[in-house]
Amino acid sequence: MLHSHQRRLNPGEPGTKGLLKKYGEGLVCVRYKYDITRKERIKTIELVVERASWEPNGRSMPANKIVAIRIGYDELELRRIVKTVGARWDIEKKVWKMPYKNVQILGLEERIVAGLRK
Repeated sequence: MLHSHQRRLNPGEPGTKGLLKKYGEGLVCVRYKYDITRKERIKTIELVVERASWEPNGRSMPANKIVAIRIGYDELELRRIVKTVGARWDIEKKVWKMPYKNVQILGLEERIVAGLRK
């Protein structure tokens, strides 16, 4: 199915009121998708199917967040490995910077240097 474009509407906006009446607070959004080849408009909805209490893990971090890690000058093999996954040397701060997901994959979380930004 090819879509020329898509439109997302929040509950209460024109085009959602009947669905809001039907689904109430469970309605998250309404999407209109347009199929060029079939020349039709498709209306889809997103619904809440469950709500549960949840406490965020204070240590969670986005996978793409760039973090700084320390690697000793004598750890040549580890330096070579982090370079292969795209780590960059920050000459001013004397740390390696890389996405958090790569730090996790390599098991280097304990080497993260707190408080350093991109």
